[in-house]
Amino acid sequence: MTMSPQHPHTILSRYNDGERVFTGSRLEQADLRGACLQGATLARARLIGAVLTDALLAGADLSGAYLHKSHLTGADLTGADLSGASLQGAHLTGACLERALYDESTTWPDGFAYATSGAIGPGASAPGGELAGIALEGRDLRGVEWIGADLTGASLTGANLTGAFLRDAVLTGAELAEAQLKMAYMQGARLTSANLNGANIRGAYLQRADLRSTSLRHADLSGADLSDADLEGAAFRGARFDGETRWPGDAAPAHTLGPGADLRWGNLGRADLSGYDLSGARLYGANLARANLRGARLQGADLTGADLTGADLSGADLEQCNLQWARLLRCALAEVTGEPVSWLGSLVDRETVALSAWDDDALAARLAAGARMLDR
Repeated sequence: MTMSPQHPHTILSRYNDGERVFTGSRLEQADLRGACLQGATLARARLIGAVLTDALLAGADLSGAYLHKSHLTGADLTGADLSGASLQGAHLTGACLERALYDESTTWPDGFAYATSGAIGPGASAPGGELAGIALEGRDLRGVEWIGADLTGASLTGANLTGAFLRDAVLTGAELAEAQLKMAYMQGARLTSANLNGANIRGAYLQRADLRSTSLRHADLSGADLSDADLEGAAFRGARFDGETRWPGDAAPAHTLGPGADLRWGNLGRADLSGYDLSGARLYGANLARANLRGARLQGADLTGADLTGADLSGADLEQCNLQWARLLRCALAEVTGEPVSWLGSLVDRETVALSAWDDDALAARLAAGARMLDR
């Protein structure tokens, strides 16, 4: 059944009475200049040749709408959804498209610079308006150029940001669970307390990124470059890495958070590494203060000079690991298995003794092996 053309005054009257859903409406050639249709649902509406000069369409759903040769000069399309809309031949001079949404099926007038218009979609750059807290769940944002953009608290769950340029962007507290960030450029990005659980971060560039208290559980970091990133308090349980993953610290090109990992001088303070196999890892001088290493396998690991202040190593396997000059203040070493190859110069205190449930004989054995007791 084909819907008959509707008079624009009928639509405006219904809108003024509180109605907002006009899906599929036929408004070809309609004169709606200056009309207020803010937040209206006009999905798949036929607006071919319609006059919408200076119309208020902010937040309107125009997904799949037919806007061929429509007159949108000076129209306010802030935050409107233009996914799949047909805008061939439309007049967009002076139209405001800040935060308007488009996708790869949106068609634009020939020569129109939609990527720099402030609209959001694949390849968008120079975003206009305020993006903090914006909701873009599941959106196609491949290749966006949002260098230095403020996306604080943005909801990007499941969004496709493959190859996105997010260098120095502020993503503090952002929701990026299950997001596609493969090969994204995120050097210097601020991701403090962001949720990246299950995200695909394969091959991404995260040099100097701030990942403090970031959740990366079950994320795929294969081949990602985290050189000089701050990982204090980051959670990696269930995350995937490979030999091409690069980690903070003065280390060889290839790193892996697993057996033989090279994390010399790396910053892993408060990181959740419980149950990880770090046997043979090079953790010389690493910051592991308050890290969760419960049940971790540290056989043969080099922890020379590492800061383990407040770390929890309960139940860890320390067979033949090197604890020379390590700081073990307030460190829990209860029920550890294996004996370190060296305690020489390591520093413990009374809280270490209490948290580790050492009796006098156990403490005497550590001190005899070269450990030092901090006098307080």
